[in-house]
Amino acid sequence: MSRSPLTPLPRPLLSIQLDNSATQGQGGCRMNTRVCSVRSEQMSLVQLFVPTEVAHDTVHELGLLGDVQFKDLNPSVNPFQRSFVGEIRRIDEMARRVRFFTTQIEKETDVVPIRPLYECPPLITVGPRAAQTIDELSHQLSDYESKVTKLNESYQTLSERTRELTEARHVLRETAVFFDKAQGQSSNIRSSFDDSATPLLTSQDDREGGFSGANFDLEFVTGTIERSRVPTFERVLWRVLRGNLYMNHTDIAEPFVDPSTGAETRKNVFIIFAHGDVLLSKIRKVAESMGATIFPIDANADKRADALREVQNRLEDLQTVLYNTGLSRRSELVRIGENLTVWQDVVKKEKLIYETLNLFNYDVRRKTLIAEAWVPTRDLTKIQLALRHATEESGTSVPPILHELQTSKTPPTFHRTNKFTEGFQAIMDSYGTSAYQEINPGLFAITTFPFLFAVMFGDIGHGAIIFFAALYMIIREKKLAKEDTGEIMGQFFFGRYIILMMGVFSIYTGFLYNDVFSKTLHIFHSGWTFSEGSNVANNTGHVYPIGLDPSWHGASNELVFKNSYKMKMSIVIGVIHMTFALCLQVPNHLRFKRKSDLYTNFIPQVIFLESIFGYLVLCILYKWSVDWTKSSVAPPSLLNMLIGMFLEPGKVDPAKQLYPGQGFVQLVLLSLAGVCVPWLLISKPYLAWREMHKTTHQGYMTLGNGEDGGRHSTDDALEGEEEGNGRAIAEAAGEEHEEHDFGDVVIHQIIHTIEFCLGCISHTASYLRLWALSLAHAQLSEVLWSMTLEGKTNPKTAGGWIGLLLMGFMWFNCTVGILCLMEGLSAFLHALRLHWVEGNSKHFEGGGHIIDMPAVTASAVSPAPVAALKAAAAGAPIEGQLDYTSLFGADKAVRASAVAPLVAAAAEKGPSALQTVGFADAAVKALGEKKSPAAREGAAEAVSALAKGGAIKALEPIFIDSGLYNALLEAFADKMPAVKTAAVEAVREYAANMNPWATALILPALLHEIKTAGKWQIKTGSLVVLNQLVKSAPRQTARLMPEIVPVLTEALWDTKADVKKASKDSLTKATALVSNKDIERFIPALIQALINPVEEVPKTIGLLSATTFVSEVDSATLSLMVPLLSRGLSEKLTATKRKVAVIVDNMAKLVDSHITVRPFLPKLLPGLIKVETTIGDPEARAVVNRAIATLRSIGHVPEGSDGSDLPPIKHADEKSMAHSLIAIYKKLGATISAGNLDTMYAANLAANLSNAKNFDVPDWDTLAPYLSVIASTPDGITVAREWVVKSASDDTEEATENDDEEEGEDLCNCQFSLAYGAKILLNTATLRLKRGHRYGLCGKNGTGKSTLMRAITNGQVEGFPSPEEVRTFYVEHDIDGSEEDTSVLQFILDDKRVLAPREEVVEALASVGFSDERQKQAIGSLSGGWKMKLALARAMLFKADILLLDEPTNHLDVVNVAWLESYLTGLTTCTSIIVSHDSGFLNNTITDVLHLNRFKLRRYRGNLEAFVKQVPEAKSYYTLEAAEDYKFKLPDPPLLEGVKTKEKSLIKMRKVGFQYPTAATQQLYDITLQVSLSSRVAVLGPNGSGKSTLVKLLIGDTEPNKGGEIWKHPNLVIGYVAQHAFHHIDQHLDKTALEYMLWRYQTGEDLEEMGKATRQISEEEQKKMKDGSLIVIEGQKRIIDEIIARKKLKQSYEYEVSLKGLSSSENIWLPRDDLIKRGFEKKVLEVDTREAQRLGLLRPLVRREIEKHFADFGLEPEFVSHNTMRGLSGGQKVKIVLGAATWRRPHIICLDEPTNYLDRESLAALIEALKSFEGGVLVITHNRDFSESLCTEVWAMRDGRLEASGHNWVEGQGSGPRIDKAAGEEEDQYDAMGNKIDNKKKKKLTASEARKAKKDRMARRKRGEEVFTDEE
Repeated sequence: MSRSPLTPLPRPLLSIQLDNSATQGQGGCRMNTRVCSVRSEQMSLVQLFVPTEVAHDTVHELGLLGDVQFKDLNPSVNPFQRSFVGEIRRIDEMARRVRFFTTQIEKETDVVPIRPLYECPPLITVGPRAAQTIDELSHQLSDYESKVTKLNESYQTLSERTRELTEARHVLRETAVFFDKAQGQSSNIRSSFDDSATPLLTSQDDREGGFSGANFDLEFVTGTIERSRVPTFERVLWRVLRGNLYMNHTDIAEPFVDPSTGAETRKNVFIIFAHGDVLLSKIRKVAESMGATIFPIDANADKRADALREVQNRLEDLQTVLYNTGLSRRSELVRIGENLTVWQDVVKKEKLIYETLNLFNYDVRRKTLIAEAWVPTRDLTKIQLALRHATEESGTSVPPILHELQTSKTPPTFHRTNKFTEGFQAIMDSYGTSAYQEINPGLFAITTFPFLFAVMFGDIGHGAIIFFAALYMIIREKKLAKEDTGEIMGQFFFGRYIILMMGVFSIYTGFLYNDVFSKTLHIFHSGWTFSEGSNVANNTGHVYPIGLDPSWHGASNELVFKNSYKMKMSIVIGVIHMTFALCLQVPNHLRFKRKSDLYTNFIPQVIFLESIFGYLVLCILYKWSVDWTKSSVAPPSLLNMLIGMFLEPGKVDPAKQLYPGQGFVQLVLLSLAGVCVPWLLISKPYLAWREMHKTTHQGYMTLGNGEDGGRHSTDDALEGEEEGNGRAIAEAAGEEHEEHDFGDVVIHQIIHTIEFCLGCISHTASYLRLWALSLAHAQLSEVLWSMTLEGKTNPKTAGGWIGLLLMGFMWFNCTVGILCLMEGLSAFLHALRLHWVEGNSKHFEGGGHIIDMPAVTASAVSPAPVAALKAAAAGAPIEGQLDYTSLFGADKAVRASAVAPLVAAAAEKGPSALQTVGFADAAVKALGEKKSPAAREGAAEAVSALAKGGAIKALEPIFIDSGLYNALLEAFADKMPAVKTAAVEAVREYAANMNPWATALILPALLHEIKTAGKWQIKTGSLVVLNQLVKSAPRQTARLMPEIVPVLTEALWDTKADVKKASKDSLTKATALVSNKDIERFIPALIQALINPVEEVPKTIGLLSATTFVSEVDSATLSLMVPLLSRGLSEKLTATKRKVAVIVDNMAKLVDSHITVRPFLPKLLPGLIKVETTIGDPEARAVVNRAIATLRSIGHVPEGSDGSDLPPIKHADEKSMAHSLIAIYKKLGATISAGNLDTMYAANLAANLSNAKNFDVPDWDTLAPYLSVIASTPDGITVAREWVVKSASDDTEEATENDDEEEGEDLCNCQFSLAYGAKILLNTATLRLKRGHRYGLCGKNGTGKSTLMRAITNGQVEGFPSPEEVRTFYVEHDIDGSEEDTSVLQFILDDKRVLAPREEVVEALASVGFSDERQKQAIGSLSGGWKMKLALARAMLFKADILLLDEPTNHLDVVNVAWLESYLTGLTTCTSIIVSHDSGFLNNTITDVLHLNRFKLRRYRGNLEAFVKQVPEAKSYYTLEAAEDYKFKLPDPPLLEGVKTKEKSLIKMRKVGFQYPTAATQQLYDITLQVSLSSRVAVLGPNGSGKSTLVKLLIGDTEPNKGGEIWKHPNLVIGYVAQHAFHHIDQHLDKTALEYMLWRYQTGEDLEEMGKATRQISEEEQKKMKDGSLIVIEGQKRIIDEIIARKKLKQSYEYEVSLKGLSSSENIWLPRDDLIKRGFEKKVLEVDTREAQRLGLLRPLVRREIEKHFADFGLEPEFVSHNTMRGLSGGQKVKIVLGAATWRRPHIICLDEPTNYLDRESLAALIEALKSFEGGVLVITHNRDFSESLCTEVWAMRDGRLEASGHNWVEGQGSGPRIDKAAGEEEDQYDAMGNKIDNKKKKKLTASEARKAKKDRMARRKRGEEVFTDEE
């Protein structure tokens, strides 16, 4: 990127930049004593250890010094996570306000004066008051912003109101004018609208009479509209109203100005007349749509006049208020302008300081900031002084430590400059920064740059102009530096010294060129004279002393001479410049110890350059020195000579010879140049190869580069690492010199050689620009003179003088603008190019990185010197026992020796020892001694010694009440770090050693300070003590979390970064006390939600809503949850509020006492009540209502109360406990005083114990030491135990539980809670299991039976024995399709849990019916019953202590169920927990019942019958009786075409056979059956008999492959639930039921059915369709494309078919049988399915309808819409499958083992629903009760054959009652969006009404109206 050379370079990010415009009078930099040096400054890497309290002032001082560049020690830390990001944000906010003020001042019409910075009083931002100053400034800026913002809003509001009134005034005036003109012109408006022939306006000749005299009933609309919209407005109105209007509009002369944008708007007043409210309404709508403003104007002239006067008065008043508001706003801005520059300066400096502090690293161990920086070595002393000054200003005693590091890391480059050399150095650094200690080209540029510029710009006059311009800027630089001169002038000002030097050198070269404004100076006598009448000059022999002879000016050969002269001069100067630059390599090579480069690079380069171009320069000088007029030969051409030197080496034409022996000399020089090329190419690579070869033979490679070998670890480096230099050394170790292989060296040298050789040629030619620009400059100057002043310099008339003045003015402007500025800039850039490219490329490496250290003087005022502190506090010993002078003195050793006897006495005698000597009062006084830091520190250390030295029991009673505690808290903010540290340590030690039950006594003061303290040090110190409480008194602190969390949450938003960081740390530690396991893993998320509530609260609530809450909820848990929940109730999303309500409901159920929840009710209950009244979603409102009811119940809140007005809970207080203690002492024969400090303190501790309901004797025994102090007898332990008994008796709550005292071994005895999803299942339930018992787990669906068993298996039941103690095995239906190819035997052997040998496995499988052949079969071929038996066999082999059986009888036939009963009852050492809906099986098997009801788990002895006797309401577990309030409802099927009775068959099978492809034998033989709407079929048979296969053939899952046919009604819909019901939803378990339904029926069709294999078209069927698609129509061949629609055709259907390549008008209709024969059977089936769905009337697929549908199956909306199916119980999943299967209102419902997962109550409800169902039912079941209570027809399957009984199969319609709907009955219909279609029947017209309607239509058509009938 190019950069202007006069533009200051941007400063690097790591340097400190504290710019202050008040000091830029020195050019923005402090004047140094040295100019640019030959080499860059020597740099040192230093490490600073800066105490945090002095860090700000330290950075400020170093910034003023301007000699430090800090390194970023946190490169991997995000900028938003650094230590001082809070302060930066605060400063950014202040800077935003300052920018706002600047913008407001700039917008002000009249200029607001801004006081310059140097005139403003400075703001003190360092020292002790720095923080207070910034706080005050922040508040001041905030106040000003608030005022200006309010005034702006007020001004804008008033301006808008003024504009409205102005528009209203114009409207009233123009309306009055219009009505005045309209007087007497009423005939314009027709008086009747009845006759359509009457025109709206009459001609001008017809106007007569007055306007008011007409029978005028027109109304009008008036307003204003933008002038540009008037034509469009007119056209739109004309078209909308069809010309039925009259409109007039007038321009408003004055523009309207928008007060916010300042944009002008031109408007017109319009008035529109029309007739009728409808037209007027249209006019208003059109006007409003086009941005018009409508004003209600009265038609009455008097009222209009009154309105005009009222508007005028209001407008005058408003303008007065507006003017005063503007004045107030301006006065505020004027006050702001007085300090604006100071504010800008302060916020800029503060932000830079904190950005620099963010580069530091914080050392937690040393509590200091660590920084690393590069500094000039010579400035180390100045930096030390600056650090000392910063320490003194801050008022601290611990100074920063400066430590110089040892490093081999390359330092940055620093060139020390002053205001003279700064510009030259800047333009050189623009090309590149020189390497560290490399020769600095900027030093030489001070001379060479202006000289090369002057060669091109040489003119005495022009040089004088730029010289005096620069001189003016230098003389007035102080004033100009303070002004804002703009960007361009700022660049000129920055380069003023460069311009000065360019002017000086230009004057010099102007003398050489003898050129001043294209004229010459005749200072000396010319060497040439002209004879009379001759044009040829004669040489007089005199030589002009300096520069060109003036006689050349005007000569005919002037241009030829000057061209030759300047061209040769350019070459000479160029070669000299390049040679000088090349010689600068030598000091660089010597400095960096690269001596070999002198021989391999420098010497051959010098020889090459001088052999060619140095020789050319000598020839030029020689040619100039020869008098060719006396020579016998003409002067030769040097260009031809140089060309011939290369083309014909050694040959020179004698006629063109410059000197004798020229040919030989040129040959030698050319040979030298030729030798230099291979010299450059080979020498350096050869040396490198030799060095590498040598080191390789030595067996190692050197590290680093250079002749001094590798880098060595020194003792200094190791010492530096020990002193904290580890980072610097590590970085230095990583910065190895770049190593290259030999190939790289060769390539680099080749490139370097080519570049140098070609560069010598191109660079020499490049110097010709000196000649070209010099010539152009002189010619342009001459042309300008000739076109302006030539011939006008000797005026003789007044006109001549005027012309001279005008031309002179033009000449001067053009000279300055064109020749000085434009030509000067051109010469400047060319000179820059010659330095950058032609000069620097010869020696410059430029591999360094710059360090920029601006030296800036700050406008800071030094504070008053710190007052001397006294060495010791004044205090006299009391009764001679304690020497307070020593205790609070300056000497730490003396203090330590003085406090030791006090500690010993207090430990021995207790509180009386401290009270006697008045320790508390003396310590408080010492802590308040502002002039003695030693006294304050000594007092704090004395308290700390007492706390640590065993005297804590003596200190506790007086610590708080004496004021000592408060005094120590105040000392947290002491200015002296030692005092502050001692105070914090004292309170921390006290908290660590005190009685933990005193936590509630000291915590309130801590929280108060954290919340309200004005000094941040107090807050951080209080947080340290709070952390100690968390550590030393965790139980007690956890109880107080409701008070702690809100305060810490507020502290997270503190403006001080230290407080924010400490509060977050404290909150993290405090929340670790939350013992609730359910939210432990969410604690980080909860804390993050408190820090960033806007983004994190909804996310965290979402996480918690999907969490299982089972643990008891205590106050600590609530304290963390309630702020989140309270915030969640304020969120906008209804879903979030609903989730909050669910969480509140569930957590409230786990609260054990109303006392726990009472403090949180005012924060939750009002919000829930508000949400309940405002939320729109009925279902969500119901959830909120449920949460409110739960809260009211748990918290004992009456109806009508929001929890904020409840009476306070009764707590034990210290007074009542003290009276209780007095009574105990009295009872024990002792007397104590109630006012004794020790008594009151012990009473406080006892009250805290009692309020915590803690009556454990060990905890009360901790009160004994305090009681022993009160009275020596009786013993303190005795009194404490009496006290706990008395307190417990007063607070006893009766709570008894019946223990299970039955004999037998306990396998489990635990108490736990359980939940799934967001629903609580069990709360503090007890589970006790005896060995050998069989427990039936009973409860309704959804109470958690399966969830409890899974929780036991997964180890989630708290207190349940581990697998090592008790072997537990869960038997469930987990054998899925993933193992279908594994054999039965291998499946068991692969199970790692089964440790039995193969023989035992084979035997166990055989015992449950698996023969050897069946054991070899794949699992995929097993039926559901055999899979269940396999799972049972696996459980037998596990040899478990506890068997968990979940529905073990599912899929088992009667024989296998009996076997299972026998097996379980025969287990004597194994305990079983059984969940089963088979009541007979349970009754015969179990010995005990575990009843899940109302969140509890209760055991009942005996079987199911005995249980029902004890719990009558559980009767549904034993009998199939549906509860009155628990019913299922199945949707009635729609009518089918052609089906008029329920007996008509809908499905028929004739002689059907089937065999699985992988099976060896056929499964079904000759199956014949039929199904109708009246069918109630039970399909019975043993496991594996083919029941499920038969059903799959019926529903179309499989197709017969052993003969036979199946016929179905084309419109038939079948609802099917598979044997493994979960098969339907297995792929969708992470969806809710609502989402599953939306997926399955998204197209209106059943995607599950459409995805069946039998619905997919195979390749064979595709080929058949292709062959059958050819059809001949009218002799032409056509191809069938798609089947579009269907219609009735006698007893069948015909289908509309589209033909490929033809339009829809060519579609044809084909019969069903014809299409099936052609192979389109599945395409026909698709159309049939679609039509069947349409005839079934599409149900709206919306949430409301889906939830209503599932409610018919007993599922609450909570489980349908808000819980994923993965978390639901088995029974609930089956209900979802049932609901999904019946969504399309099926005609036939087919259920395969529906009783598997339904409880007895749900099963009874399903039976009742199936009985009342209007369609047919097919059921496969082993449940006798189910089949007998429902089915009248039995299909018995045995060995693949069907035996039907009880059936009534008929042909045709049968003889049953007709099922046609009654006349007029219609079902509700819905469109695709779920909207109900309202079908209204039209009334049939009578004949007379029809004739009348026809006449009316004809009459209207005659009038031209378009009228159509419904048929038309």
